[in-house]
Amino acid sequence: MSTDRGTRLGGWLRLLVTHGPDYVTRHELEILMERHLAGYYRYLAKNLFLKRDEDFWRYHRRELTDTGLGFSRTRVTRAALATLWSAALHPRMAVDKLMKVRHRWIANAPGSRER
Repeated sequence: MSTDRGTRLGGWLRLLVTHGPDYVTRHELEILMERHLAGYYRYLAKNLFLKRDEDFWRYHRRELTDTGLGFSRTRVTRAALATLWSAALHPRMAVDKLMKVRHRWIANAPGSRER
């Protein structure tokens, strides 16, 4: 179910926070964390547009909070605006991505024959 809820992102975040200091320098960890969080918030922003249920948002708020980083609505909003800006600049790419997501949702829907 990790593709459904994006649990891989939360899992990687926990690994970085828990074990990162044992394997990389502080500077390397800061870079890895920032890259991961940027991707994590891009993922959350895209899911704003997909109108995910409260369980989805509860899970991700908890993952970010439990790692001591906290959940930032500001970062989700910034990432959402960046996503919209990118879609406006590259409409064809945005439509292609939307069609892929739509197809994936249809294929994974309960009772779907495309599985």
